[in-house]
Amino acid sequence: MDGICKAMSALKIYLELAKARLSSLVLLTTLVGAVLASQEGIWSWRLLWAMAGTGLAAAGANALNQWWEREPDARMARTRQRPLPAGRLQPVWALFWGLVSATAGVGVLAWLVNLLAAGLALSVVLLYTLVYTPLKRRSSFSTLVGAIDPFKVMHHFLTLLNEVIPSNRYSLYLY
Repeated sequence: MDGICKAMSALKIYLELAKARLSSLVLLTTLVGAVLASQEGIWSWRLLWAMAGTGLAAAGANALNQWWEREPDARMARTRQRPLPAGRLQPVWALFWGLVSATAGVGVLAWLVNLLAAGLALSVVLLYTLVYTPLKRRSSFSTLVGAIDPFKVMHHFLTLLNEVIPSNRYSLYLY
């Protein structure tokens, strides 16, 4: 029983590190994009793999964000109870989890969905971790980067399509 409690505690920490609630919103927008892009019906293996790959990529980006910001998070009341500032997880494991999750997510998308979705997901991970995260401490421009990130919308929409220029019926969704 003690082993189960430890496993559940570790799972809770890694889900918190992945910002599971935020990642679930990313998955919801992926599903909406899939519904709009679907021409034959949305329930397919491709959709299942798209959701898995997108979820892993989002979890990885969120974990990398928390790894990057662990020291500032320790100084803020709102964030000091996160796994890294609270000392519930060593930074090296957060970095490892973030890199493995993001890489696995992009890999799943490349191998089982399409290269376009994988490329866009990789762009989102890199933009979020290497541009948005360091920029948010220096400039309010980071809010614009985080909010308008066009790759996110395009990724969710194009995941199930394997085309760069979708037909006119999808124009409204893209804009």
